[in-house]
Amino acid sequence: MSHEWWARGPSRPRAHHWLSLASWHGDAEKRKQGDAENEEIVTKSDAPHFSRRAAVGLGLAAAAWVQVGTITRAEASPGEVPRGFPAAVDLHRAVFENWDKTISTDRLWTSTVRSPDEVAQIANWAAGAGYRLRPRGCGHNWSPLVAEDDTSASAKVVLIDTSQLNAMRMDSPERVRVQGGAQMEALLRYLARQGRSLIGAPAPGDVTVAGVLAVNGHGTNLPRRGEAVPEGATCGTLSNTVVEITAVVWNPASRAYELRTFQRSEADAGALLVSLGRTVVTEVVLQTVPNYHLRCRNITSIHQEVLFAAPQEAGEQSLSALVDKHGRVGLIWFAMTSYSWIQAWDVEPKRPRGSRPVFGPYNYPFADNLPDTVASIIARMTRGSWSLTPTAKATQFSVAAAGLTASGARDMWGEARCFLNFVKPTTLKVSAGSHVVLTSRAQVQRVVHEFTRHYLRLIEQFKGEGFYPANNTCEIRITGLDHPQDTGIPGAQQALLSAAAPVPGRPELDTAVWLDVLNLPGSPRTDALFAGLERWFTTLPAEWGVARPEWAKRFATSAQGPWTDAATLSTWIPQQVPGFRRAAATFDRLDPHGIFRAPLHDRLMPKASPGR
Repeated sequence: MSHEWWARGPSRPRAHHWLSLASWHGDAEKRKQGDAENEEIVTKSDAPHFSRRAAVGLGLAAAAWVQVGTITRAEASPGEVPRGFPAAVDLHRAVFENWDKTISTDRLWTSTVRSPDEVAQIANWAAGAGYRLRPRGCGHNWSPLVAEDDTSASAKVVLIDTSQLNAMRMDSPERVRVQGGAQMEALLRYLARQGRSLIGAPAPGDVTVAGVLAVNGHGTNLPRRGEAVPEGATCGTLSNTVVEITAVVWNPASRAYELRTFQRSEADAGALLVSLGRTVVTEVVLQTVPNYHLRCRNITSIHQEVLFAAPQEAGEQSLSALVDKHGRVGLIWFAMTSYSWIQAWDVEPKRPRGSRPVFGPYNYPFADNLPDTVASIIARMTRGSWSLTPTAKATQFSVAAAGLTASGARDMWGEARCFLNFVKPTTLKVSAGSHVVLTSRAQVQRVVHEFTRHYLRLIEQFKGEGFYPANNTCEIRITGLDHPQDTGIPGAQQALLSAAAPVPGRPELDTAVWLDVLNLPGSPRTDALFAGLERWFTTLPAEWGVARPEWAKRFATSAQGPWTDAATLSTWIPQQVPGFRRAAATFDRLDPHGIFRAPLHDRLMPKASPGR
């Protein structure tokens, strides 16, 4: 399928990147907020990162240099080039690393495709050559949906780099057609120029559209009580904004992999809306809303015992009260501190008196790069001084609170895109484990109270044993659900693997509470911490709601690590996600050769029957 593209996002150069750990704690970027037309987009190649193997044992302050480069097909040994790979299609070797660098591979065969047709060519080659293909976006992910840690250069896998598939244009005044490799920051900026926007989006801008859809990415977008939501808007995840989706799938009639466009009303579209990388999505049409302005207030003065109070004790500063007042509320709670950094966003067409106008995203410069005071403490922690965790977290909170005031970020106003994206690639790289609880709006306070009490008990338990695995933050985001009827598309299919899909027979569960705990990679007792957290979700009382994993992050943790607990993978997850088995069967039918499987897929959704 071809289109006349006339707006194209940034491309990522395939150069040899020389990266330093020292960049983690350099001075904050000195970037003026200029005209939105001239705003710089930060792409993956701009983001400082480091090799897990080189860094975990050395500590964050180590002055280590790591080459993360590429080897072209011409530079590779003749005997190692995959036989029969399409001659006119790019092929090179490159390392893959995920966001927190806990996944770091050897140089794997990678193809930076220039068109959707090239993806189909590679797919048909892979089916005959016995190779697997993995779509590769910006790598801003934790779960091994692209590759497992330490994947060998000899693995029969080719990564499909989609960075060149980044064009976008308006299909109609309300709908945007965008290729899968386009980054969300570029899309939001483009939409703003067309007078359009999205209700919600993930906080990082350096994530691809296809990647966000693959893992069911979301923002913080619950409307406040009484707020009028635009017609056709959805307050759940990005997956529910899809009108049509184009992917590479098997055509049994031609016995070949081909590009096929699915309308939202087609049955198979339900699986593709959250694909977990079981195909390569090359293009989507998304439903948008009129551009709007937000007022963003940042609060650091509410004690956690008040914010997370038991429902019977909750007052006007409880989280549920803030949600009722503002709707869009998110928070960052540094471990072992008493106060949270709370973000509250309100739709405000006109700038309120006292709100500072902003003209671009990423308005927290103090969070974009660690100040030396924090970086030095964290470096000592990663060298073994984990007991410094309380000091580090108190310092981080103090830096955030002071930074909000010093940068004029306590009360800001601007276009929605200025606040939808607020996490830059230069922020501290941490591991994350997250689940969502689908509950009623009336039960939000109960859910956050019980979860935070459990979290605090675990912290005290590990602290008593001399360990500090909970050494970063707990973050909470709240959204609506993915109701297909919200799109206004007749016969719109449910996103089968959406963690925010409504629970059949439980219409009172209308709110999604995303509970995310983060820590430093390599922290002792990390697996025990996340296993303990997951037990709270897997034993959640039915009257409180229904829990599901967040696909992008840690889940199914056992003594062998995340994504390994057999009972969770084979039983609990399929029970919690109503569309799971139907989606798995759809993927097997659309990919009967299994070329789009990663090892995690083999554990999570093993092929139902042997053979091809």
